[in-house]
Amino acid sequence: MRHLTSIPIPRVAAWLLVFGTCLLVFTFSQLPTHLVQRSFHLVTFSVDGPGSVNSVPQSTHNVLDILRALYQSSVVDIDASSFIDLSGERHNLSTSEPLRFTSRLGKRLLILDVDTRPLDGEGQVFSTDAPRWDNLHYLSAGILSHQLFALIHGYDYRFIRAKSWEGHYGTWGKIAATASMLSSYDWIVTLDADVAFVHPHLPLEWLFNYWNITEATALATALDPAAGANFDSKHRVLPNTGFMITQPAAPHAKDIYDAWSECTKGERYPGCEKWKLQYFHEQSALGEFIRYEFGENIKELPCRDANGCPEVNIPECTGQFLRHYWSLKHMAKEQFASTLMQGVMPHLWDQWKVNVEVMDNLTVA
Repeated sequence: MRHLTSIPIPRVAAWLLVFGTCLLVFTFSQLPTHLVQRSFHLVTFSVDGPGSVNSVPQSTHNVLDILRALYQSSVVDIDASSFIDLSGERHNLSTSEPLRFTSRLGKRLLILDVDTRPLDGEGQVFSTDAPRWDNLHYLSAGILSHQLFALIHGYDYRFIRAKSWEGHYGTWGKIAATASMLSSYDWIVTLDADVAFVHPHLPLEWLFNYWNITEATALATALDPAAGANFDSKHRVLPNTGFMITQPAAPHAKDIYDAWSECTKGERYPGCEKWKLQYFHEQSALGEFIRYEFGENIKELPCRDANGCPEVNIPECTGQFLRHYWSLKHMAKEQFASTLMQGVMPHLWDQWKVNVEVMDNLTVA
């Protein structure tokens, strides 16, 4: 990647103008839609990936360069010994054993969005007209923020618009959609539209080291808050599937998704039928049945790290690295704005300093 100063745009003002006016246009101009197997409508965006060069105009590639450059100087090293989050808290990598992740995963890692909803209203990603910032729907803002995160770190990105699974709640679609990607990627990170990366410059490889994602980790999800109905029948806190890390090469990865997809048949797991439509759907199926059979290969992440948000006032679920806006979904758009400005502000400040003039001896005549 190139440094900000190496791209021939003379002033930060021009950067901001291009950045603000082109981001949404670029996002929608390069998402070709086509039909693939498994009854999914697949909308695929692969940054610099196969086929992407001829599918978008050169002006869009210029914007891609700008977006990369905005964040490049602040991207955290994968093996950085510590990271200070936006709240000022320091998080340290373990030094007890060598780090597993020391190089970037690039296109071997997929950022995956899955949705069964049409998302075609005003300001949404499938709207006939490209959304403007003022009418951008908060769920679409969340989706676009995931694509931006993939762009910053060189990951692949896909959106799967899945057909509804008959007799099942819509969120079951992400299980089958994720399973359909197992043979195509080394890593799959599946996200709900109301989940946001808090620090766009913090790579997933660093988080994988922080969470000790090992060769045996087939699936990792964050826990829900230990309150209310968030317990299984054994009074164990349920996992939340809004953010899932899948490692297809890990032991039993395919077995987990096969068992999960078939759970509601009630054959392998009697009683799982009720989770077709009953809350918490696929999360309850995972919590009640799947994790007990494949526990050695399923890692549960702290709610504080990758679930909830500060605004819900649950101390153990503040979403230090990823935020899940369960009941405050409109906050996804505000978080997207924060993500954008985290890229812009360092460069804007650098430019401002150039124009500062100190006049210690200035007097009034």
